[in-house]
Amino acid sequence: MLTGCLEKIKKTIPRKCKELRDLCDTGLAQVKADANDEPLSANKYFRIFKLALDTKMPRLTEQILYHIQKLVAHGLMDGNHPDDCLYTEEEKPKSNGTLPRRLIDAIVDEVCKCTSERDQQVQLQVVRALLTIVATNSTEVHERSLLKVMSSLYYIHIACTNPVNQNTAKASLIQMISIVFKKMEAHSGDFSESLRRLNSRDSFQGVDSFRAGESVNSGGGRVTTTGPSSARLGTINTGREIDDGKGILGGPIETSGGLEETLVTFGAEE
Repeated sequence: MLTGCLEKIKKTIPRKCKELRDLCDTGLAQVKADANDEPLSANKYFRIFKLALDTKMPRLTEQILYHIQKLVAHGLMDGNHPDDCLYTEEEKPKSNGTLPRRLIDAIVDEVCKCTSERDQQVQLQVVRALLTIVATNSTEVHERSLLKVMSSLYYIHIACTNPVNQNTAKASLIQMISIVFKKMEAHSGDFSESLRRLNSRDSFQGVDSFRAGESVNSGGGRVTTTGPSSARLGTINTGREIDDGKGILGGPIETSGGLEETLVTFGAEE
């Protein structure tokens, strides 16, 4: 598939773009040399796609976007690779929000740049490519890149004069939002379990001291002491033995209310 993509791209490139055609030849030779490698990845050839998109030729742009969509859909171009594209000093991109920049961010950037093209076929292919990039399980689009994808679809919907492209962009944006939330929910189980465990370890903050038989409400539940005298503490964690280094007074402490029924024992006073 990768060989076929590069061959079709080369046929679309005008003869005047000799350097780009030569780059395609180099890429084809490299693909054939890597034919026995498993798994085969198109990530390292994205530089050719980027340079072809920089020509701003509508027919070539449509072809590039089509092949990007196909390669992403088949898992050959997942963008899980450092961004090794060539940039000028002015074009040098920043990180993707709080995340380091990856090749998938460069792919999103280049596809979204084509949003401004007035050619209707190019706009339609932008919509298809962006939806595929977000929907495919092998790609991970986050933070600024994800916002850029959604903004591009919204822009096409409100700016395009073709009703087919307008409706396609709108439907794709709705579908994309649904996909993003489903992916979030798929990972929310692990997050909820981690949060539950964290909360179960958290307990009563800010309790300074209490005496035997005295009930103290610290906000997270109720602590009832059954020991012979007072204890001074900063934080009580369920299921742990705590010693603040000052010889905290003994006797079990029973927790109830917001926390599970657990006994926490303090070290006896000397």
